[in-house]
Amino acid sequence: MKKVMVVEDNVRNLEVVSRFLVRSKFEVLAPINAAQTIVMAKEQLPDVILMDLGLNEWNPPADGYELTAELRKIPELNAVPIIAFSAATFDHHKDKAKAVGCSEFFEKPIDYLKLVARLKEITGG
Repeated sequence: MKKVMVVEDNVRNLEVVSRFLVRSKFEVLAPINAAQTIVMAKEQLPDVILMDLGLNEWNPPADGYELTAELRKIPELNAVPIIAFSAATFDHHKDKAKAVGCSEFFEKPIDYLKLVARLKEITGG
């Protein structure tokens, strides 16, 4: 089963995304803060990471751009696709996401059918 790490601070959004992924036969990894994201990613080596770019509800709050940049510094994670998702969808948000290492960008609200289809393409699942 392919592993998808969902980095999302909003519990409701996390539950919805996770439900779609589990139904689509993905294993879901759901860290609860930035530090756990880094540790879990190193230990579990997900096939794909879904990164919310605004992690304001975490304690302490985190920045998805900075967290992506930190993950990209870890050699074992260099080849892992990181898909950004955000309600902030201006070109400069997308450009910044790409600059820090995100391979793709999905706008919120997420079209879950398109997301799952894309994840299956990426993972071969």
